[in-house]
Amino acid sequence: MTDKRNPPFFNDDNVGVVHYKLPFSETMELFIETLTGTCFQLRVSPFEQVVSVKAKIQRLEGIPVSQQHLIWNGMELEDEYCLHDYSITEGCTLKLVLAMRGGPVNTRRGAFSPPTGIFTVENVKPVILNP
Repeated sequence: MTDKRNPPFFNDDNVGVVHYKLPFSETMELFIETLTGTCFQLRVSPFEQVVSVKAKIQRLEGIPVSQQHLIWNGMELEDEYCLHDYSITEGCTLKLVLAMRGGPVNTRRGAFSPPTGIFTVENVKPVILNP
């Protein structure tokens, strides 16, 4: 039988798990600014994923994670990356942009048919030139 050593987060006396917390110096304060100009503070770890930051914003502000877009240095932050991947440090301000309800605008061009009826250029031109 091999002697399996417990990971360092377990007590030796089998009383229970010792929860490690990062020292306060390992967290940082960020500012989150909305498009309406309101700003709030958020304490996070540099090693937190962006999706975790969005979850904190949801708890504080009630905005669903799926509707949040965080912008820093003109770039949208991707959920699976950590804050330190973007070199985000103490005191940085992230912009919070909300997704549009209808989703993205369809920019594909459809077939164009010329206007018909009373509002053609030929019909409106005389009205404009002779008021």
